[in-house]
Amino acid sequence: RFVQAQSAPALAERLWNWAQNEPELMADLQLWAASEDPQALRVAITELLKDEREWLERVYVNRYAQRAGQVLAQLTPWLQRDPLVLRDLCEHALQALYAVAVRADDGDGQMSDIGDGLLALLLQALRAAPPPSDWLDRWWALAEADPWEMWDEGTVLAAAGSAVQARYHARVQTDWQAWKQTHSTVVPDGDPNSQRSLLRYRYLISLRSQGDAQAVTAAMIESLQQPAEFVELVQWCQAQGWHDQALHWAQTGAARYPHDKSCEALLLHCYQQQGDYAAALPLLRRRLQAQPSASTYSAVLDTAERAGHDRGAYRAELFDWIEQRETEEIERQRKSPFRPRDALMGRRVSVQINWHLAEGNLDAALNLALTPGTQCDMHTLQTLAQQLPPAQDAAAVELLLRVFPSVMAVASSPYSDALKLVRTITARMDSVQKTVWLATLRAQYKPKRNFVAGLPA
Repeated sequence: RFVQAQSAPALAERLWNWAQNEPELMADLQLWAASEDPQALRVAITELLKDEREWLERVYVNRYAQRAGQVLAQLTPWLQRDPLVLRDLCEHALQALYAVAVRADDGDGQMSDIGDGLLALLLQALRAAPPPSDWLDRWWALAEADPWEMWDEGTVLAAAGSAVQARYHARVQTDWQAWKQTHSTVVPDGDPNSQRSLLRYRYLISLRSQGDAQAVTAAMIESLQQPAEFVELVQWCQAQGWHDQALHWAQTGAARYPHDKSCEALLLHCYQQQGDYAAALPLLRRRLQAQPSASTYSAVLDTAERAGHDRGAYRAELFDWIEQRETEEIERQRKSPFRPRDALMGRRVSVQINWHLAEGNLDAALNLALTPGTQCDMHTLQTLAQQLPPAQDAAAVELLLRVFPSVMAVASSPYSDALKLVRTITARMDSVQKTVWLATLRAQYKPKRNFVAGLPA
């Protein structure tokens, strides 16, 4: 009511007086007032986007991003008014944003979203009014300042027009050839040179934009040095439909970098794509040995069957292998001089149980979990219990009661996870068992008042 009772001049005076002592508000007003004047708008953008803090934590980043978002609304109309002005203002805004972003915690991506919006506006301005050839240097200076590395040079090149494109092609070819002449042709494995990577990347962008697929392939092959470059070459061949070449370079990359997961994964994909399951199987078995997850187990079994193996026999072989590994692990623990004297010994059967669960074989998983002398991680026990039908409530309760102490050991107020598990357990107990167990919990955890207060009645 107070605001509505004021005249417009009175409100304007109050707002102006307020802004004298509030820099962010003053920057907002300056941005609004400068919307029709490019020079004034440039100054207002500088004021709005600057921040003098040495480091911006997330709470300040949130406020900064809300403020910076106003720039996009003020710049958008300039696409129709004058795209040359828009291009200049977008470049200026990006430089100001980058200067702050390099010292900010932008974990939620709020500032980078503003950067994406400014870059999209800049691309529209380039398409509407292609710049002269010397804009290339300003473009590369902006890209170098970008802390998020979000400039897709192929996209920018396509938008920038023929003058910039011609200069780009000439520069990148000259720069790449000069680098090769002054540096060793071999880059040490695992030590990629950032300058080399950038120059090579730009050279390939240039060739791709000119539409010569064979020239791109030749340049890739001639400059192969790192695992990522083999991956890039294989993916390029696949995109062209050259599957035999893709397989050849995938095999070459995997042979040269036998411990690189990306090269191995790409070779596996090539084998699967061509239906060569016999060749894919050893790669999957190696992956299973490194990480015997349920998904990898299923993939190995399916691939073995497609490669001509009897599924039942191969499955038995896999279970024999994992059981042997579990036994060997017990022996290593027993012989270890660092094993605590009171440490529980037992074969860890989590992997086998997860394999059974992947096949939907609940009875086999349950029998293994209840076998005396075995151990299983808490997450697997909980997963097994959740999948057991109501007819097996007693077994589910037995498993979950083994899980509960571990959950409670790390629980703290308000005990949400622990109380959720209590409700899950009591839902599968009969009334007598539920009453007795809840009474035991109230007595055992009496000092944890918030936990006791949250227990079911």
